[in-house]
Amino acid sequence: MRSEGMRHRGPWTMCQWMGWASALVLSQTACTHPGAAGPPVQALRAAPAAVPAAVDCEKTTGYDVVIVGAGLSGLTASKELRKGGRDKVLILEATDRIGGRASTLKQGPPIDLGGAWIHGVSVNPLTGLADAMGLERVTSNLLGPIYVDDGTQVTQLEGAAYQKYEGLEEDFIQKLIESAAIQKALKECKDSEELSARTRMARMPAQDPLCQELKKKANDKTSDYLPTDPQFRSLLAGNIGPLESSVEIDQVSSVEAVAFEAGDDDLLKEGMGTFVERLGQQEPVCLNSPVTKITYREDGVELEVKNGKRYQARKALVTVSTGALQKKKIQFDPELPAKKREAIAGLPMGNMQKVIIDFKDQGNLLGNTPPDSWVLYQGPSREVMAFVIKPLGKNIAVGFYGGQQAQAFEGQCASAMVDKDKPLPPQRQPCDEAAVQRARAALIRMYGTPGNDIGAAVDAADIYMTRWSLDPWSAGAYSAARPGAWAMRDEMAKPISYYELEPKTGAELPRGVNRVYFGGEASGRAMYNGSFAGAYEAGLFNARQLIQSLAEEEGTRRAIPRRKLVPLGY
Repeated sequence: MRSEGMRHRGPWTMCQWMGWASALVLSQTACTHPGAAGPPVQALRAAPAAVPAAVDCEKTTGYDVVIVGAGLSGLTASKELRKGGRDKVLILEATDRIGGRASTLKQGPPIDLGGAWIHGVSVNPLTGLADAMGLERVTSNLLGPIYVDDGTQVTQLEGAAYQKYEGLEEDFIQKLIESAAIQKALKECKDSEELSARTRMARMPAQDPLCQELKKKANDKTSDYLPTDPQFRSLLAGNIGPLESSVEIDQVSSVEAVAFEAGDDDLLKEGMGTFVERLGQQEPVCLNSPVTKITYREDGVELEVKNGKRYQARKALVTVSTGALQKKKIQFDPELPAKKREAIAGLPMGNMQKVIIDFKDQGNLLGNTPPDSWVLYQGPSREVMAFVIKPLGKNIAVGFYGGQQAQAFEGQCASAMVDKDKPLPPQRQPCDEAAVQRARAALIRMYGTPGNDIGAAVDAADIYMTRWSLDPWSAGAYSAARPGAWAMRDEMAKPISYYELEPKTGAELPRGVNRVYFGGEASGRAMYNGSFAGAYEAGLFNARQLIQSLAEEEGTRRAIPRRKLVPLGY
């Protein structure tokens, strides 16, 4: 899902956030900031689940859980539910394949059309799973060359210029860390205020001065911390905004910008799509079954599919993207609660387009750039795009456009979609020419020489495109928290129960137990935001919650620890 961007940064504990924020605003510290994250999480190993019986998509009743979406989150939840003894599970998938936004080219090189990286391999739960499957990890070179094109000449940043860029980048990141610390600590203030109001419990007097100072200093808008130097400002804005977060940098939360665990990232030789397919190949999935409506009541749920079938279950798990939810591809009865709608609005989908140029046997056209390198190119108008050069050692260049640039290029293919419910094939289409030509021009400027006609080589290459913003069931690449909305991932992860409106006040009055749960990458923690690790973690978390809740309803509560919703980045 996610692309590349800033170098490594890791999650902090509550003590670290509060202590750092205290030092910033009051020159006080509550704990020592060690400058590093905690110990790595143990890599999870792949364990076999029971093989399900042949899926009977005509059977519409008798389910404990019906899962909407066969992406990594839904497949993981299904696998964990069945390991926990819950075999009455069914997945309804809108498309003709499993994997969601994990999709590896079937014809041509094994390059991923969706997300490709295992980010932060030492703390990513997918590392051990991929290894257990026997998949080969290939480390990326995130310190590839940076090219700046002023329209007259192209200069590779090196020497004093590169040192200046690195210095400005480090200063920028430091400011984001400080901003995120203030945001985290301010949330503690707000939570404390709400708790005090509910319980009438007195607050600690020392809290008030700190909280007042935090409110004055709080600013979660990443773009406000960019350097003033125009050239380097554009580079940092492009790399950390559209090319990492998939949205423009003024739409990026500073908390998410620094919380994301990256900087030690591996590709999979067989492809991330292949990994997800293998993980989910035994799960009970009904393909071509788009859910159009979910009705939830005190006694259960009903899921209506486009083909007219109505599936009944005790609970539902929705793992579709926030883009699909924003477009109301699924109607809910009753309407989703206000806080859930606020979370969906605060986590819009960003855009990321790939231009995959397979030079095949045309020889070395990409100079001495090391394989698997992340290369930045800033054009004459200071627009920034990126390339992965020679991924997996192949004679390929993958161009990346992010944010508004990606949306504009992809949008040119909207009219070419005859069936609005079916994406265009990945093969290059006439509507892709603007995106292809922009990438071609950048490659010529970076690598073209009198003896290296890379432009002609692009013309002769096999080219594949992604257009995730036009995909009806994802409506974008991955979610990005708006400034001030970073806590919405926690809200997105909370299950909901049936509710009624209080006649006089319109207040939502919950009735009964939780019936609808929410997964997918948008409900993962900030350290995994927008990535497959977040989707995987959310799938596990939801499955454990569901197993516990089902057992409690039956009066046979099992010894499964209830996991607390962890605040983002902790």
